This record gives sequence, structure tokens and C-alpha cells, in this order.
Amino acid sequence: MSLIKVINFVLIDLSLIASSFLIFCLLNKQKKSGFLHLLLSISVLCFSLTTLITIGLGIFGKISFLNVSIISYATLAMLLLFTIKEQFFIGRLAKYFQPHKTKSNLLSGAILFAPVGILLSVKFFIALFQIPLEFDAMVYHMPIVTEWLQTGSLMDVYYSVFAGPLAYYPSNFDLFYLWSILPLHNDFFVNLLNFPLLILLVVAVYRASINFGI
Repeated sequence: MSLIKVINFVLIDLSLIASSFLIFCLLNKQKKSGFLHLLLSISVLCFSLTTLITIGLGIFGKISFLNVSIISYATLAMLLLFTIKEQFFIGRLAKYFQPHKTKSNLLSGAILFAPVGILLSVKFFIALFQIPLEFDAMVYHMPIVTEWLQTGSLMDVYYSVFAGPLAYYPSNFDLFYLWSILPLHNDFFVNLLNFPLLILLVVAVYRASINFGI
């Protein structure tokens, strides 16, 4: 049963990536984009879709893995119907995979980012076998996400005994924590969430460096 949920979770994420790609193409019909720009844009759109889905369900108290699955697949289906109806795929998709001509030294870039890559690799394998034990995670990040999971709602504001009478309302990244624990109802994927973002940060710095001629 857990394996089926993990497979479904992977398919949901792939459907959101595909939806993000279609949205990107619709917004950039007449523009040529390099692969790095495409990658960063899809990442932002995918994170936005995840946030919108969880907020939408949370407002109405309907957060569940089943509802997330339905909405994710329905979003992709509607986008596919719209783009096919508009004959979007005919002669338009190929241009997004054309190499973007930029003057960059790949060897210098590899040397520059090699230490970062090594550090991320080490931290990745540590995170695979480590639960989130940090103070902030234990005080409010994970407790509020667990409350969302149990109640299916985002409407209750969380109060921490460690923060006195101050209430805490989460950032969008806490919604991403919720997204990661929905399939298995545990924190196995939580420690791994930072790594795609760190990789994208490296890509963003590299892309900005190219644009500024560094």
C-alpha cells in the first residue's frame, strides 16, 4: 500500500511539472527560452501550483491525499484539453528545447560549483538517515503541519508554548512540508525538500552570472 502511495505521489509531482511546463509555454508563446530559464520558470510555477492547491483545500477543510491527487490530475487534464484545442503543440514546443546561445566557460563553472556539489551530496546522504530534530522544526514547523494533516484545515492559528502568547502562521514552505508528508503520513521526505531548492539556487546564480557576463 505504501509503495502504491509513493508511486502515486511521484505521478502527482510529474503531473504538476507537466502542468507548469504547459503554463510556461502559454505565457511565452513568442519568446525563445534557454533550458536554464525553462528549468527555473517551471520550478517557480510548480511550487506555486503546490501552494495554491494546499491553500485552496485547506480553506475548505478538505486537505487529503485523495483530494490533492484529484486536483493535480484534473489541472493537467484541463491544460492538455485547452492546449490541444488551440493547436498549441503544432510547431510550437520544439523552440523551447533549442540551445540558448550564451558565452560561458563550463570548465570554470564546474570548478566554481564543485565544492558546493560535494557539500550537497554529503548532506543529502546524511538527510536520508536523519529525522528533522532542529529546534524550530520541533516547536512549530512540524507540529502545525501535523495539525493540518489531522484536521484537513488551515484555518486554525498555531500557538506554541515556547513562544508564549504569540501565534505563528506559516510561510508557504510549511505548505510544502505538508505536501511531502501527505502520502505516507510521516516525515521521511521532509529533510530532502531543501536539496532541489539548493540546486536551483546554484542554477540561478549560474544563469545570473551568464547574463552579467561573469
